[in-house]
Amino acid sequence: MKYTTKVLGFSLPESIIDKIDKDRGDIPRSRYVLRLLEMGTKIKDQKNTRS
Repeated sequence: MKYTTKVLGFSLPESIIDKIDKDRGDIPRSRYVLRLLEMGTKIKDQKNTRS
């Protein structure tokens, strides 16, 4: 899937960043967070369509 991207900046607690860094392995942090957000929005969309 091709994306048009926009640069964002946001703050997260160090404990979350540490967990992300531990879990992501050699995947870039931004790509890993993007995948988490995509999964989260997909789950939310699925819940909304069942209601």
